[in-house]
Amino acid sequence: LLSRRQDMYEVYLYAASKNKKIVATSDMYLSSSFLKETLHKKGYNLISEVYVSNEYKARKDTGALYEKLKEKEQTTDILHIGDNFYSDCKKALECGITAIYYPSIKDIILSEHSIYRDVWNKVSSDPICRIVLGFTLNRYFGNLANIKAGSGVFADFESMISLGLAPILFYIANAIANNKNIQKNYSELLFASRDGYL
Repeated sequence: LLSRRQDMYEVYLYAASKNKKIVATSDMYLSSSFLKETLHKKGYNLISEVYVSNEYKARKDTGALYEKLKEKEQTTDILHIGDNFYSDCKKALECGITAIYYPSIKDIILSEHSIYRDVWNKVSSDPICRIVLGFTLNRYFGNLANIKAGSGVFADFESMISLGLAPILFYIANAIANNKNIQKNYSELLFASRDGYL
C-alpha cells in the first residue's frame, strides 16, 4: 500500500544531483534495515543510513535522536525535512540543525483554509476507516497539482469517484465482509441501484 510522495521525491532527486549525503531519521518501532530496504524499493536508493529511535534509545521529539545523528555523522551541517512541526522542526532547530517543516498531505487537505476540510474532517475514528482515508488522500494527492484551489470539492467526475464514492463503498463492503453476524445469517446481499425502486 505504500506509495512515494512525488513532490518530496523530487527534493530527494535534487539533493542526489548535488551529491549530498542523504539519511533518514524516524521515531519508529520498525528496524532501520527494514525501513532502508523499503525506501530503496520505492526508489530512494541513495539513502545511506536510517536512524531509528528504537535502536538508539533516543527520539526526535525529545531531541536525543538529533544528538545521536550529529555524533554519528560528525557534523552539524544538516538540513532536516519533516512533516511533524514539533518533532521535525522545533526540536531539530533546538538541537542546532537547520529544519524545514513540510506538512503531510493529510495536514494540507485538512488545513484551516482547505475546501476539503468539511468533507473529511469528521471521518469516523474507526481505524480501518482512517487507513482507507489516509491511503485515498495519499494516492490521489501524491501529486499536489491535484489539490483544487476553487470552491468545488471535486474537480471532475473521476475525482468524485476516487475521493468520494470509492473509499466509502470499500469501507462498507469491508465492514460487511468482516461482520460475522451478517456472514452467518444471510446467504446473499442485494444492492439496489438508483433509489431502490422495485
